[in-house]
Amino acid sequence: MSDAQNEALIDAVDALLPALLQALEALSFIARHLHPPLIGELVEQMGPVEARLAETRAGFDAAVWPEHLVAFRDHVRDAAEAARSAFAALRAASEASAEAGGPVFGAYRALRYLPRAMESLYPVSAMLPPVSRFFLNETKRDDAALVEALAAGATREGTGVHHFGNEKGQRGGFSLYVPETYDAARPHPLIVACHGGSGHGRGFLWSWLRDARSAGAILLSPTSLDSTWSLMEPEQDRASLARMMAHVETRWNIDASRILLTGMSDGGTFTYLAGLGGGPFTVAGTIASVLPGKEARFDLTGKGRNLLLFRDADLKIRGDSDLRLTGLLNKLTLSGEVVVTDGRYTKKFDFLSLLKDTSRPRGDIGMMQTLSLSDPPFRDMVMRIKITGAQPFLIRNNLASGSVRPDLRLGGTGELPVLIGRIFVDPSRITLPAGRLTIESGVITFSENNPDRPRFDLTAKSRLAGYDIDMQIEGTAEEPVITLTSQPPLSDSDLLLLVLTGQPPGVGTGSGRRSVAGMNMAVYLGRGLL
Repeated sequence: MSDAQNEALIDAVDALLPALLQALEALSFIARHLHPPLIGELVEQMGPVEARLAETRAGFDAAVWPEHLVAFRDHVRDAAEAARSAFAALRAASEASAEAGGPVFGAYRALRYLPRAMESLYPVSAMLPPVSRFFLNETKRDDAALVEALAAGATREGTGVHHFGNEKGQRGGFSLYVPETYDAARPHPLIVACHGGSGHGRGFLWSWLRDARSAGAILLSPTSLDSTWSLMEPEQDRASLARMMAHVETRWNIDASRILLTGMSDGGTFTYLAGLGGGPFTVAGTIASVLPGKEARFDLTGKGRNLLLFRDADLKIRGDSDLRLTGLLNKLTLSGEVVVTDGRYTKKFDFLSLLKDTSRPRGDIGMMQTLSLSDPPFRDMVMRIKITGAQPFLIRNNLASGSVRPDLRLGGTGELPVLIGRIFVDPSRITLPAGRLTIESGVITFSENNPDRPRFDLTAKSRLAGYDIDMQIEGTAEEPVITLTSQPPLSDSDLLLLVLTGQPPGVGTGSGRRSVAGMNMAVYLGRGLL
């Protein structure tokens, strides 16, 4: 080729490529912000972008291309043609009559050209950094190291876009994107993205490719067996999806702890059915609206086994659930039963800090705050849930070793949940500086009149320095009443000091001061323990 022809090629690419990328960005914007009444306005605003694409393409098509650049030319030209077709179809949609489906269906049909354009252009991302950056999220486009790593891995076997029995006329296959930064030595997150009704996985792949490529995630985009997902018999497409995932997991290193299942429209519904029904949780029921303009009425049941209900650094709760959600959207009721199957409380305490803190303790409502639902419609949802235990709830820390059994009802509303009922305390051991204290029995009561201030009734025993000690703890965490007796009998001051410090009677002086100090320590200790 002559220098003049080379210059003409460079000028053609420099002119068309920015115009093409701008056109694809405009179409992506329209796809994200599509609102039927505004289609005409959007078409008008895209006029200059459409005109620039047509103008620059003329020079690109007229250029003379050497054999080794024909594939590059075809990728760019096919992408430009798909973008042109999308603009033309959108313009026709804005003028479509109701008999032809109106502007809505026309716009949906027009936007099917967008993934075709992206599929045609994507191979060029390995050659030109501007195209590679286009296929990244905006926050990652200035990451030069990432762009360089993607280019370096573009020729690596197994990376890029693959199609498995997923040509446009086929059903039941899947398309797959493996990031060019893929490293077989480490597990990668997996995104499974399900298309909408009458859609196709090959096209829907491009809705998520930027996110997957930016995050270094593998992207699986399945195609339903029929024109949409088997929502009435979800096991059909669920089994198909399971086979696809198994195929991917045998060839690529997948992080089983980071799998996202998502979908749009019918694909979103199938996501619930596949994700929940295929895991440890099942859901079934109806969401019905009889007349236009009327609120939807819910009647859903959900059952689960060994679900993780709550977890933080010190507390973990798992349980079986059998719940039902009923009512209108603004008048929901959640009822049923939760059975705790595994509960553990392991927070360690600094004993001295319990004695030093002379402030009035407040009820620990951290977990209830976590359960609070502040957003509608669940904010006003009425709750009627029974909470029991199939296994004792274990307490294991440096202060206590024991178990409790709940018999509670979670009531109130989503925003202000309350616990009502009793927690039974099994024989448990408390470790004090003076020795061990054994709780023989006890009950914690959450009353309906004052559920945020549970009342304690605990009986404990201990053997210290040859004395048998009996302790009765009653009242609330803020105002405990502690009664101590011993055999052989001891004065209150000697008994308190023995329990709290292990100091036997007759050691030290100042019994009056010891009595006052001991009582204060007992109250503060009681507050801390409760």
